[in-house]
Parts: sequence; C-alpha cells; structure tokens
Amino acid sequence: MVLNFEKMMNLTLVSTFFCLWFTVNFEEQIEQTVAFVLILSFGILHGANDFKLLKKSFEKSPSKSPRSILLIYILIVVVGAILFYHFPAIALIIFILFSAYHFGEQHWEHQFKTKTAIRHIVYIFYGLVVLGMLFITNQNEVLNIVVNITGYKTPTLYIGLLFTVSSMLFVLSIGYAIYTSSTNTNTIKELFYLAVFFVVFKLASLIWAFCIYFILWHSIPSLFEQVKYLYGDFNRKTVLLYLKSSFIYWLISIIGLLLIYYFLKDSQLLFLSVFFAFLAAITFPHVIVMFKLHDKNEGG
Repeated sequence: MVLNFEKMMNLTLVSTFFCLWFTVNFEEQIEQTVAFVLILSFGILHGANDFKLLKKSFEKSPSKSPRSILLIYILIVVVGAILFYHFPAIALIIFILFSAYHFGEQHWEHQFKTKTAIRHIVYIFYGLVVLGMLFITNQNEVLNIVVNITGYKTPTLYIGLLFTVSSMLFVLSIGYAIYTSSTNTNTIKELFYLAVFFVVFKLASLIWAFCIYFILWHSIPSLFEQVKYLYGDFNRKTVLLYLKSSFIYWLISIIGLLLIYYFLKDSQLLFLSVFFAFLAAITFPHVIVMFKLHDKNEGG
C-alpha cells in the first residue's frame, strides 16, 4: 500500500465528520471513554517505537550505540518530568510549543517542495492556531487544567491573544511560502479543514475534541509514515512487525497511565491535569525523534 497524502486526508475528513455525528448523538461520558481508549491505543502507540526509529536514524553513525541512544531518550523524558514538577509553567509553555511544531510538521511536511526555512515557521504557527482554537472553544476547562498544573490563574485574554497572534503569523508565513513557490498547498482546502476543526472543537468536550485531532489528524498518519520508514512498505506484515517491536514500550506507558487513573479517578480535573503532564513528558523526546526522521527523509 502506497502512502498517499491526499487519500489519507480524504479518509481522515470523512472520519472527522463521523466523530462530529458521534458528538451530537452521545453523552460526554461516552465521548470521554472512547477518547481515552483511542488515545491509549493509537495515540500512545504512535510514539511507542521511538527507540527503533532513533536507532535506525543513527545506523550510519557508529559512535552512537543503542544503549547510548536509549539513555539519551530516557534522560529527555526524565528532564521533562522534572521540569513539570519544579517549573510547571515553563514546562507547559515548552510543551505547547513542541506540540504545536509537531502537529504542524505532521500536517504540512508533505506539502513543501523544498527544504526552505519558512516551513518551520509554518509548522509552529499552524500548530498554535489549531491548539488556540481548541483552547478558545473549551476555555473554562483549559484554564482550570492550567491552574491545576501550574498553580497560576491564566487571564482569559491570553488565550485569545495566542490564537490571534498565531493566526496572523501563520497567514503571513504560509503566504510567503506560497509566494516563493515553496509549497503547493490548496489554500481553500486548508481553510476548510480549519473551519471543520473549529466546529468539532466547539461541539465536543475538551478530551474528545483533543482526541479527534490527535488521533485522526496526527497519530494515524504518523503511524503510516513510521511503518514505511522502518520497513519500506505499509501492509499487514509490516504493521505486525511494528506492533511487535513497539509492544513493550506501549505496555509500560499503558500501565503508567492506568496507575495514574486508579489513584486519581475520583478527581476528573486532577486526572486530566496529570494526564496531559504525562503526555508532555513523553512528547518531548518523540518530537525530537520525528524531527530527525523527517530531516533524514528530506535529506534523501
């Protein structure tokens, strides 16, 4: 099976409309249950093979042993966790920026024809626009989670400012990319996607809205990409190989999240706060791994 960006986007869009129908017809508790199942499966799985991806990207560098690569990866996770414990506000800002870049990179890398520096600016501000919409449409819950994580009450104005500034800078950067023929994007289609995101985020609960974007528009496309990078093709055999190599790391992550849920299940807000902090700690090294993977692919 050949990974085709356009076909994947069409399938993702249809799935998003199905999730929108699901949002309208089912209660929030059911949405959250489905969301956690999807995040614990596809969401965690798409980052569970980072070590193998990193190992492959360094296979032509004899100075980097598998043990040293694993130690570096674990060190980044530990540093992320320490940051969240001692400097939660700073860690949260870094997490948002890392996530924004990572989401933008996944969505836009196929649409750039050259390795121009402007693509990095497009990545981060596109991601911030998506996250900004998510924050605005679920403002009260987001602000409560921020207070739980950082201890600081964030003014509502900051969320609107984040979205407004990010939107302006995204428009300027993508406009420049189009002007310089760096990208062959369909502007109308991309604006339509953003409009769909806004409607979905507005109607869905925070965790379900996050899940729809994170799973359909990020994790599943990333899984396709990773399987092809590791095994050269996407088919039943290579998917099984991917699942086999990622199982132990996926299982450790699942056990960790289930333990968090067990101890915090009586406080939904606190659980969501710790849940997002956990995702952040494992996101930091994953973003670096995927950046290196994309850089290798672009470098031929």
